[in-house]
Amino acid sequence: MTGVQGTKLGRLQNKMQYEKVKEFLEDARKNGAVIAGGDALDRPGYCIAPTIVRDLQEGSRLVDQEQFGPVLPDHARHTKRRPPFGGLRV
Repeated sequence: MTGVQGTKLGRLQNKMQYEKVKEFLEDARKNGAVIAGGDALDRPGYCIAPTIVRDLQEGSRLVDQEQFGPVLPDHARHTKRRPPFGGLRV
């Protein structure tokens, strides 16, 4: 998939990962706010539009688990919790 200025986004690895990311997005819709993207793309393969999610609570799946998909939880400004092992929160 080609986007802005020739940026490319690949497909998710397999159907199992695709379904997992879709479940994370459904959870985010129930517990937060999808502010951009979040839809499966009508293309060959397992493609999901890049997604930004905000207003997630501590304990939600997108905050606490890695989903390995094109989803960015924007929650760093709302929490003092630091990720383990010196990782960064965006």
